[in-house]
Amino acid sequence: MPPSDRPPRRRGRRHPHWIAFFAALLAGVAGFVAVGEARLIGDAVEQRNLAAFYDQPAGALDGAPGSLVRSEELTGVPFEARAWRVMYRTTDVHGAARPVSSPS
Repeated sequence: MPPSDRPPRRRGRRHPHWIAFFAALLAGVAGFVAVGEARLIGDAVEQRNLAAFYDQPAGALDGAPGSLVRSEELTGVPFEARAWRVMYRTTDVHGAARPVSSPS
């Protein structure tokens, strides 16, 4: 086939929308990884202090039910949020004083 009879070659951009799609996808995945990593680091820091918080302090049973024994602010919570771990006094089904804890 002589050169003048050949169909013209397509030149120019090759699928620019796919490049933009994959760039946006990569940016989104990187963002999710960064947020997840921050949470994992916060959890690791928090785990070191857990055992000490849950040790029952002297005098934990002295006081009225519902009164606070101890509290500490949690680290590693989602951005713009605040949370505390609390230990307070209560009574069991037999009326005996007990320290209990919960996140708040």
